[in-house]
Amino acid sequence: MSEVPTECDICGKPGTLRHYPAPVPCSGGFCDDCYEFLQRGYDPTVAAEYRYLTGPTERFDTYAEVVAFYEFHGEWCVRQIEQFEGRTVRSERNGDWASVCESPLRDIDLNHADFPLTELAKEDFERLWRIAEPDVRD
Repeated sequence: MSEVPTECDICGKPGTLRHYPAPVPCSGGFCDDCYEFLQRGYDPTVAAEYRYLTGPTERFDTYAEVVAFYEFHGEWCVRQIEQFEGRTVRSERNGDWASVCESPLRDIDLNHADFPLTELAKEDFERLWRIAEPDVRD
């Protein structure tokens, strides 16, 4: 199979069409650097800092107001809590990884006008994680 030259969907540099490096049914154009970054992001053994953030978000299955709490390991969300309609639900990255935030942290605008994120203490995240029920989407 020959490589199809294209522009990188992330940085705009020359790239090739390839399967997205995660368990999702999609392809895109990626340069070698961006593809390596995406591929490396799904390895939980990579040494990286943890960061905890919270803010408003949306769910595809409800129009309710949602407050989300995120645990990022390096660039990737590994656990997520959502509060909406009187419920607190939790999800974590696994083989079906799409149940948590799918964007690398470097692509998220922490000061977005509609969805601003603020720092959260790890202890506050863990306290919510303990009381949250598993998300039915998992």
